[in-house]
Amino acid sequence: MGSKNQFPMGFPLGDLCGKEFMVPYLVPTDGGGLLIEYFEHQEVEINTLLENCILGLLSLLPQNLLQVHVFDFGFKKRFPYLADLQAVGVYNIYLNSQKADWGLQKLEDISRDRHHDLLSIDHPTLNSFNQSSDYPYPYHLMVINLSYFPESYINPKRFADFVESARDAGIYLFAFADLDQVDLSENRLQPLKDYLPEFSLVDGEISHEPNLLLADLASLSERFGLRAFPSVDNRYRMASDLINRGSNKETGKPTDFLEIPIGRSPDGRSTINFSLGENSENYHAIITGTTGTGKSTLLN
Repeated sequence: MGSKNQFPMGFPLGDLCGKEFMVPYLVPTDGGGLLIEYFEHQEVEINTLLENCILGLLSLLPQNLLQVHVFDFGFKKRFPYLADLQAVGVYNIYLNSQKADWGLQKLEDISRDRHHDLLSIDHPTLNSFNQSSDYPYPYHLMVINLSYFPESYINPKRFADFVESARDAGIYLFAFADLDQVDLSENRLQPLKDYLPEFSLVDGEISHEPNLLLADLASLSERFGLRAFPSVDNRYRMASDLINRGSNKETGKPTDFLEIPIGRSPDGRSTINFSLGENSENYHAIITGTTGTGKSTLLN
């Protein structure tokens, strides 16, 4: 039986369906991530598939044990349900090359530090370390829109080194490419094709090689001729559950002894609180401001 801090064995990408039964379609996480290929007319389907999968991962792990980092320079909000989780601290978005470079550097530093200071012969991966530790380190999921991945953005060798070392350090990659805009044969994208299993949608069905499934599922799929389809859209329910979990509405969760609303999130949907206590892990505060700005009012 795995530890609650263990990263899930499979990415919940969809369902394997037969005439008489249906089982979850799980892609082994040992592969380090996914490379999703699609055409422009499939964009909405792919966005839903990816967001469903990411929310499923967040739901399977304890609170704050998975951080999601989306690298997407598009104008439209691609993952609206995930965006609602910014207020609970598990979702990060990088909308231009400057922010993306900072975000990638942060993940590179995490990978490098873990390889040098945390991982060992006994625990060669973060997954192994976390299963035996009372103080687990968070996993990270890097989600890259390759349509906005400029040639000048990153050195191919630097990116290849990062991709190769990421999984052992607890960093997983989802890359998705609109084939009407992206040529995956380009040298800069070769590390993704070398290390990540490739998937696509054909007439609403997930196209895959059977050997890319967990072993038991591959055998089951071959025996019964199962077909793979994206999961039912449960984004609203999963996101709501995660927000409630982050707000300590579940029993048995630690709470703060002080929680004062002081603002709203950028989208106006979530309250930002001044918090002290066990949940926020903040026990001290310094309040500064000129005369008349509300320091005493806040305390009262």
